[in-house]
Amino acid sequence: MTGDNATRSPQWIKPEDYEVFGMVNLCGIRLIDTPVIFQLPNMVQPLLIGKGKVPRVWISAPLDQSRLQWGFVVNDSVALHPAFKIKKSGRNLTIHAGKTLIIAARAHGEDEVIVSELDLRPVGLDIRGDSRALKIGSNEMSAFTLSSSPAAFGIR
Repeated sequence: MTGDNATRSPQWIKPEDYEVFGMVNLCGIRLIDTPVIFQLPNMVQPLLIGKGKVPRVWISAPLDQSRLQWGFVVNDSVALHPAFKIKKSGRNLTIHAGKTLIIAARAHGEDEVIVSELDLRPVGLDIRGDSRALKIGSNEMSAFTLSSSPAAFGIR
């Protein structure tokens, strides 16, 4: 996915005012004190969900066919690429790429976010889930807790 407004970020740098939720309920999987959800090679995180009354979301996508250069297409819940549309309502946030729902997230209390829908296929990753399970490639996971890990899932 390319675009003039995409922010290039070959190595991940934590956004300046990014604050991690203490508990992320990701498609039925509980991540406690886990700052990075998905870790790609070269320190790329395709999805960050930060604390806020409405979840603050950063989404990265490959900027070229080599998949070596990644950049934000959504930066702090603001679309930097015209394919992405963000909607906020109360404590809820949804992001679409065309007709595909990329993420549906809701802030729950001060330190928890609930992600009930996720589909990162439009940014080139076979990662999707709903309120029952998370699928990464052909692997399906549900109903477990991960605590105090630097990253929940390493993706090659």
